[in-house]
Amino acid sequence: MIVTGNYTASVYKNLSGTGLSQTPVWINSNPNHISSGPQIAISDVDNNGYKDIIIISYEGLTSLFLNNNGSISLTPAQSLFSLYQGSVPNQVKAADIYNDGATALLISYPSGIKVIDATETNPAPPAPLIQGNYEIQGGFTRPVIKIIDEKVRDFLYYAIYKRRPGESVFSLCGTTTANIYTDNTENVYTGKGVPINGQRLSYHVKAVTTSNQYSVPSNQVNYWIDGGIPDNPGYGENLGTITPKNYFITNYPNPFNPKTVIYYTIPEISDVKISVFNTLGQTVKEYSFSKQSPAAYHIEFDGSNLTSGIYFYKIQAGKYSDVKKMVLVK
Repeated sequence: MIVTGNYTASVYKNLSGTGLSQTPVWINSNPNHISSGPQIAISDVDNNGYKDIIIISYEGLTSLFLNNNGSISLTPAQSLFSLYQGSVPNQVKAADIYNDGATALLISYPSGIKVIDATETNPAPPAPLIQGNYEIQGGFTRPVIKIIDEKVRDFLYYAIYKRRPGESVFSLCGTTTANIYTDNTENVYTGKGVPINGQRLSYHVKAVTTSNQYSVPSNQVNYWIDGGIPDNPGYGENLGTITPKNYFITNYPNPFNPKTVIYYTIPEISDVKISVFNTLGQTVKEYSFSKQSPAAYHIEFDGSNLTSGIYFYKIQAGKYSDVKKMVLVK
């Protein structure tokens, strides 16, 4: 809550809906910033996700105090006189009246209405907030990113960034216009504690507008994974943190160039053979594993030495058999 008086303004914090703080968390009594009869507008002027304070007082003394991650500056980011000599503001409203994504001020006073145009016509959108979750897909536990955001008027999409174990920077891994994003390339640990040889997988999200403005990164969510895709493409790595109930096989990405990952699950101990063949029925790669335990697995298939086209992969595990199609595009 904001309380004003002549030459002063104070902010009191909401204590999680139980009341207000007894002492102000911000107070400004500088006569160079606030004069008599102050009026207040609240708006996220710099689009960082936090509401800023605009105070207009006698003769239109206008002061903009920016809120940086909950810390409100005592020094105005901008200060100007917006009304005629002797004028006192009646009301002030901050709004995107030009539909350009930027805040403008409407000031009513005894002689009429004054509009102060925004100086930034293509501001960056505010950063979204994200939460981590997961979902089970055929025995694999996929990370799910929930995006909490109001979506600015010129919203275009969310850019999803990922940092895998051993990487120092985040890389773009996908985009979405929805508020949910599932990464179908990862299998994450959902048990208690840290898994043996577990490695950290991290995500953050940026909002993007139609004018190609990117927000600052959101907060970060983290997962544990069991080592990721193996360096040796002939090794069937056990990914499972949950024992699957059914046989299952798929690959991702599809189409691919030149590598893809074949994911499969087996619900019982089985001898497993996975064959990759072309449209002529000629086998181009074969993987064999003896008595694999019930779990989720994956293997990396490298098509660097193959021509573009349609290929098929077949799993034979005990009495179970299935064939799927994939497309190599170079």
